[in-house]
Amino acid sequence: METRQRTQSLRWGLRVGRVAAAILALLLATSIALANVPTTGTFAGKDNARGQFVIFQRPGEANLYRDWAGVLRLQLDKNTKGDRQGPLVNVFCIQLFVLVSTGNTYFSNGPVTALQGGCYIRYLLAHYPAAGVTTTAEGAARQLAIWHFSDNLDLNTIQDAGIKARALALAAEAQTQVDTNGCPGTNAGLATLTITPSTATVPQGQPVPYTVQISPATAATQVNITVDGTAVLDNGTQAATLTFNQGVASFTVTNANAGTVNITAVVPYVMDQGTVFDSDRNPPTQRLVLGDGISLTATAQAQTVFQQATPTSTPLATSTPTSTPLATSTPTTPPGSTSTPTTPPGSTSTPTTPPGSTSTPTTPPGATNTPASTNTPVPSNTPVTATPGNGPDPTPTSTQTTSKTPRPTSPPGGGGSPTSTPSGNTTATPAPGSDGTPTPQPPAAVTPGQPTPNNGLTSSNQALVRPRSLPNTGAPAERSRSTEWLLLVGAALLVAGIALQRRSARR
Repeated sequence: METRQRTQSLRWGLRVGRVAAAILALLLATSIALANVPTTGTFAGKDNARGQFVIFQRPGEANLYRDWAGVLRLQLDKNTKGDRQGPLVNVFCIQLFVLVSTGNTYFSNGPVTALQGGCYIRYLLAHYPAAGVTTTAEGAARQLAIWHFSDNLDLNTIQDAGIKARALALAAEAQTQVDTNGCPGTNAGLATLTITPSTATVPQGQPVPYTVQISPATAATQVNITVDGTAVLDNGTQAATLTFNQGVASFTVTNANAGTVNITAVVPYVMDQGTVFDSDRNPPTQRLVLGDGISLTATAQAQTVFQQATPTSTPLATSTPTSTPLATSTPTTPPGSTSTPTTPPGSTSTPTTPPGSTSTPTTPPGATNTPASTNTPVPSNTPVTATPGNGPDPTPTSTQTTSKTPRPTSPPGGGGSPTSTPSGNTTATPAPGSDGTPTPQPPAAVTPGQPTPNNGLTSSNQALVRPRSLPNTGAPAERSRSTEWLLLVGAALLVAGIALQRRSARR
């Protein structure tokens, strides 16, 4: 039983360790920049117009051999290995005793100066490139001079006198120049171009700083930057050429509008002649060297999302609106007037229609104009008692007889209905304690029989409610920390797996 438990614990420990290792491997693959993928190509055969068969003696052998010497062809790839969409370039052989066949695949593998006799070969390729070969004999002579330095070929064993003389002259010049001036440099391989950050999200209008870097730093001196959409660079345009400082250049991108912006960096550079191409087969086929410099471009892209900026909430200037009586809500009764508008307590203030006027009373701004539901005529013999008021023109108490014109009255409770003014010589009775001027009331709906709350608001501001504070927005977005957290989780799982394995081993 104990042995079975130990076995299960060991299995669980191994599983946890494997999961942790897989997570760490995945994170490292996605978070760490990979090394530059080399240039690849496929051997396309020999150029019969710039080379020929030559008889000579191989180093270390007494017999003579008849080999083809001259310019060879290599079809480079463009985007992926084996697509053969790149340029067709000229190459020479730098392994005399190794065969090569059409269709063999290759990859770039550094400068020729790192190999035996490479500095002399680099000199020959710089001053006598493959592109300058115009005859079969010249192509053969240059190839034989290269074999002299790569494979110690004795040029004096060449059977063709003209080719031998030319090959000896080329080799002697290279020997003298390199011994005197030193080994020439070589920009070999594919340059790597990166933009940092690769993605960003910021509010519109906020500048985003970028850094572009090329490796090796000597691959180029300048980089071309372009942006799309409505974004602009430091110079106010959408394109700029920057100078590298030790392979690094900086710039900013700004977009006044919301949207996604693509940033593109392009570096034209030259892969120098003298770049070595090695075989990827096992056993490897013949090693080749680039016979001409080729123009290439390194490209990198980044993307920025400019978000719609949301303004930060600002407190209202006046927290509580001030009640202001409406100027037209209170009509004034001139002294001596025989017609005074009556405002029953709790009713809505309504201007009085002058006697004999056929116009409809004007509703003050914000007031509710509700027609009276019932008009009750007053009998012609009903006495009306005037109560002395305290206004500027008090009326003595008296008993008068109204005319036969009916006098509409408001329904009980004063539900906001307008009161018709009687025609004739009848004098309206002011409300007790009134000075003859109706008191303005809030225009809000009033429940019959209930007092109107005095909240100090007019109809124009009574519905104004102060909103809650809006969330603060517009701050720059921070970079996601998901990768860091995943790394920590993966590391924790790895430690747990190791601990379980040790624990199981002790048991």
